[in-house]
Amino acid sequence: MISTGTTYKLIAKPSEYRALHRVAKKVGVKTDSGLSWPTVIAERDGKVIGFLSSKQKKGSVIAGPIAVDVDGATIFVARRLVEFYELFLYAARVPHYFFNISKDNKRWVRTVKDLLKLEPYAEKDGVLWFKRKL
Repeated sequence: MISTGTTYKLIAKPSEYRALHRVAKKVGVKTDSGLSWPTVIAERDGKVIGFLSSKQKKGSVIAGPIAVDVDGATIFVARRLVEFYELFLYAARVPHYFFNISKDNKRWVRTVKDLLKLEPYAEKDGVLWFKRKL
């Protein structure tokens, strides 16, 4: 089967979250702390292949977790998820959001520094925290 491309959208129904938990489990991403507004998904050929969700804490939006289940194109799907997520937050007049990456995940830390041109603003318990202004 030839893929017709990937579409990105905001989750609109609570029932759509079930597919996200399946993707997260398959790629080893924990969703113990829950998935919240906003959550964007990537779909290809009618199947969820990735998502970027949020947590809200003390009036702040914290991006994550992100999970992508695509052979060879993970970074591209992840980047598009972030772009769509940021467009939505910007339209909702959210001035910034936070996210974190394990200090041991050198690949993702390097990717954030190279693609987003961000440096961590804090480190706690082996986790690097970033703030992204929109």
